[in-house]
Amino acid sequence: MMMEPLATLRVLASLVKACQGLKGGMLASRMHAFLAHGDPQVSALVRRLLVAVLHPWYGMLCRWVQTGQLEDVYHEFFIATNEGVPAESLWHDKYYLRKNMVPSFLSEAQARKILCTGKAVNFLLHVCQDQPTGPLLQDSHLEARTVQSLLEADRDDTFQQFLDQTYQERNRRVLAVLGSQFKLKEHLQALRQFLLLGQGDFVRHLMDVLDEQLSQPAVKLHQHSLSESVAEALRTTNAQFVDPEILERLEIKLLETNPGDVGWDVFSLFYRVDGPIASVFTPYSMSVYLRLFNHLWRAKHMEYVTTAAWKQQTMNRKLWTRDVPECLPVLHQCDILLAEMMHFMQQVQYYMVFEVIECAWAELETRVDQAQDLDEVVKAHDDFLSALMTRALLDPESRDILSELRSIFDQVLRFNEVQEKLLTQLEQTRAGGGKQQPRSQRSIISEAQAAVRVISDTYQKLVQGFLVSLSCHDDINLQGLGFRLDFSEFYNLQNHQLRSSMTFQRRRKSLGSTMHL
Repeated sequence: MMMEPLATLRVLASLVKACQGLKGGMLASRMHAFLAHGDPQVSALVRRLLVAVLHPWYGMLCRWVQTGQLEDVYHEFFIATNEGVPAESLWHDKYYLRKNMVPSFLSEAQARKILCTGKAVNFLLHVCQDQPTGPLLQDSHLEARTVQSLLEADRDDTFQQFLDQTYQERNRRVLAVLGSQFKLKEHLQALRQFLLLGQGDFVRHLMDVLDEQLSQPAVKLHQHSLSESVAEALRTTNAQFVDPEILERLEIKLLETNPGDVGWDVFSLFYRVDGPIASVFTPYSMSVYLRLFNHLWRAKHMEYVTTAAWKQQTMNRKLWTRDVPECLPVLHQCDILLAEMMHFMQQVQYYMVFEVIECAWAELETRVDQAQDLDEVVKAHDDFLSALMTRALLDPESRDILSELRSIFDQVLRFNEVQEKLLTQLEQTRAGGGKQQPRSQRSIISEAQAAVRVISDTYQKLVQGFLVSLSCHDDINLQGLGFRLDFSEFYNLQNHQLRSSMTFQRRRKSLGSTMHL
């Protein structure tokens, strides 16, 4: 039964009044609301009008997802462009959703898919210099049916099928090109190997060849000399088998120097990115890698220092105790403190490598393999870096704990200086046949004993405070680090605050039960 002409005019008048001043997606949304009218004849009339309104809008949508073109002179579409954005920022910054223009019959997920599909086409054309596969054209009959299905999504999935097919086709091509032509996974692996110190033989050899240079004041460093040392470390370790194109991106970056800085404080490795991979490795993410490298490098240096100190003392101990027997007590004192420091640094290294990096890396690999589009790859990589920052104590919430850890590192360096000075003096005494004045020998030894005692007291207080902070942290992995650092309860028995902390005790027992199981 048809509506009376007067009734039709009344409906049209109401519709015109409701839609006055609206356009594009806002107009479609307002008209779409009239489909819920209780009178089937009114609803049918509005549906016919809305389908007619949607045809040019749907044409814009098809051109966008198939060719990446936006023909929106009157700003009616729900996707807009930021002009003047460079190619390397196209994926993140050039296109965006105008949420007020998203029609009410489109879900948020559908709008995101439409945006992502057109971005993929433009990314292939303008960033990767690659041609998408042939356009998925629709004939006029199918197009009309697809427009109808927009309004009947619960009964007709024609539009959803068209969108899913186009989305998968375009984004599958983007990921394939990034993976094969631009070696996305190889770059990820390189960042893990070199900036996250995953290439162990390279890192160790690099520290050996740079030790003398980096022990100097930072102002005396020469970039050319450092670059030669890095190149040597690359040539003489398994890093030599990495793709030369990857190795060429590895560069040296010297941080801004402060008074008193030595080379170890300012040396960094940096990985240069450009082209399509820069959409994943954004400037912000590369700054995060720089912070992570500096933190991991410093922790690795502490392990390097304690290991070198142990080797130096072990190799000459028999000679010193034979020729200068008075040194035995202070050497024993050094042994005890050095053993504490070595245990601490080894546990921190284990935590950094296996619980911070490896666990997060395994999740990153899985998510990258399962990603359906570049946005999902970027999100997986960003979450990976965020997890590393949190577990490595580099997030804002862990600032105080990080400060405690760095204070512990400072005590390790102080102890290394005291021990080196002591061992140098002992070697001079031994080389002189023990002819040094007894008073001078006693002065050297007593001075060293006093210095080691002060460092030991300070170090233990700092470690105890660090353990208390870890016990209160929300991250279970950091709580586990505290458990391993004081597995024998050596520090717990010495510190009342640590011993009386119910939180610490409760979490120790819980973690212990978990590890036992």
